[in-house]
Amino acid sequence: GGGGFHYNDSWDMLFSVSEPTVLTSVDVQADVAFSIDVYVKDVAGTTLFQQTFNLVPGWNTLQLGVEVPNGSGYAIGIEGTNGGLFRNNAVPEGSFPIAVADRMSITGNTTDSPLDYYYYFYRWVVESPCAQSTDVDEVAPALTLYPNPSREGALVSGAAAGSRVQVLNGIGAVVWEGTVRGERDWLDLSELAPGLHFVHIEGHSPLRLVLRD
Repeated sequence: GGGGFHYNDSWDMLFSVSEPTVLTSVDVQADVAFSIDVYVKDVAGTTLFQQTFNLVPGWNTLQLGVEVPNGSGYAIGIEGTNGGLFRNNAVPEGSFPIAVADRMSITGNTTDSPLDYYYYFYRWVVESPCAQSTDVDEVAPALTLYPNPSREGALVSGAAAGSRVQVLNGIGAVVWEGTVRGERDWLDLSELAPGLHFVHIEGHSPLRLVLRD
């Protein structure tokens, strides 16, 4: 759906957690440079996390690192003067709940139309509280997508043949799945709607891909 920058701090996104989870980071798109508080609260309104972030125009990755127990009714939102954050204005019917990995679901927003809008927070990164970083001797080759922006797809380089690919739209719903057939492979995404997408390829961090009309 379409979207635009909005300037209120009144509405949150709601989510549930099926097992203890660390919400590592989220992305926001800012209209201009400004500072804003981001919080995570439980169903009783208790603040689990709150921190001020200094945003720059464009996409910002916010490192949260907040551990969330299993449960429902959690809220993530902002507090302060909102200089403009991107909101999706027309969430396709049936998009919610949006699964994040296998342990979290984004269930809606706190407006009177909880399934129609998606506020501010994109590309949620989560992990198990028990996850530990490990030293590795081998560095994976750099992953690239070209062209980007694109009209019909992208050439992926640096992924192993057989790697699983998922493409998510701007609100985190999976809209395309496949596998990489070789070290360089064309992803035909011509059937997808224009806009921001996130390409998840097995063994690599997600990449942003913008599809144009």
